[in-house]
Amino acid sequence: MDSYNLLNEITTSYVIEDTDTLNSYDIHEKNDIPENCLDTIIEHPFVDTLNSNTYIKTLNPINILLYRLNSHRGLYYVEFYLINGSFLSIPYSSDIKRDINTLNISGSSSIKGYMTNNKEHYVVVQQRDSYTDSNWVTLWDVIVNESVYREKIQQNVISFFKQNNQLANLIQSNNVLMKPLVLYCHVDDKHRKYIQTSKSIQYCQNKNSCLINLHGECLENDNIRNICFIEENSFNICKNNLDIDQGYTILKTNNINNWLFNDDKYIVSYIK
Repeated sequence: MDSYNLLNEITTSYVIEDTDTLNSYDIHEKNDIPENCLDTIIEHPFVDTLNSNTYIKTLNPINILLYRLNSHRGLYYVEFYLINGSFLSIPYSSDIKRDINTLNISGSSSIKGYMTNNKEHYVVVQQRDSYTDSNWVTLWDVIVNESVYREKIQQNVISFFKQNNQLANLIQSNNVLMKPLVLYCHVDDKHRKYIQTSKSIQYCQNKNSCLINLHGECLENDNIRNICFIEENSFNICKNNLDIDQGYTILKTNNINNWLFNDDKYIVSYIK
């Protein structure tokens, strides 16, 4: 199956289970929510169906599948924590909570369940109140780009997410929420402080234009990673003017797709 199509897969049988709402990067019980707020409920079905009682004793290292729920302008998405393109791992221990808390990652940890994949064992952990940028990746980074900047993601991690891509599915009103894509660009270092503060590169690329020019392939000098919210079926290949309705267009030059955006409304920019 094409890696790109994995981004929108969903098993609809998940949707009929109890639902949750997202608040401050956490999940709360549906029973506490007024009936007229049901349209705002966000479900994370893969995590909801995990086995929460079985922690398998093993002599092999246990992978820590650390994730967080993030948002931008009311658009929610899932990010995963990787170090050098790989999962964190710890030896087997009788006190898994204590060991996870010693990993020295900002925020607080909540174990959501356990799973086995290709004979490897995983503890799925939600990280709350974690606002740092380093080492957090999206599904697009893993199964489409297969790298972050120019650092390759390990093949076992790519295989894991291709098999378990529904980990990134968030559902609202029985619809899978849009997953962001990741694009790159280069800006002068003099803009570093502004980008760190504003999470925007508007006006940082060319003083004569407000357009934002991004590309999918990370080039040698790229120092900005951009998380972009674009509907897959709305991609518009064009060689002339911007598509005003969509706010962007795609130009292909030298076999590289370049996205031109009118503004930064649906872009979050991070400097390397």
